Amino acid sequence: MKDVDYASGKTPPEYVCSGCGATGCKLWREYQTMCTDLKCAACSLAEQSKTGTVGDDGKLADEHGRSDQIGWRIPAVPDEEGVGYWGYTSVPQDGCTWWRNLPTHPEVAP
Repeated sequence: MKDVDYASGKTPPEYVCSGCGATGCKLWREYQTMCTDLKCAACSLAEQSKTGTVGDDGKLADEHGRSDQIGWRIPAVPDEEGVGYWGYTSVPQDGCTWWRNLPTHPEVAP
């Protein structure tokens, strides 16, 4: 993965949903792994057998409240060097802002 520029608001070329190929939107990864199997909101919901709608803020409402976690998937925030992904509680503020500002769902071509 190439260096990530949070200020650009863009996703790196490798930031792609492994389920449907979605790009340019929020993606989630498996919790406590170095796994690069990234999934968009729709694919994460299906994989984790969750129902509901993930809002523009990237949060799913369920019986436990609202969370940016979808089952065992957490926000996939790449580190600035492009080496891997930040741990859930270690993401720097600019990384959190970058992820939050991404669209939750990929744009659909007309």
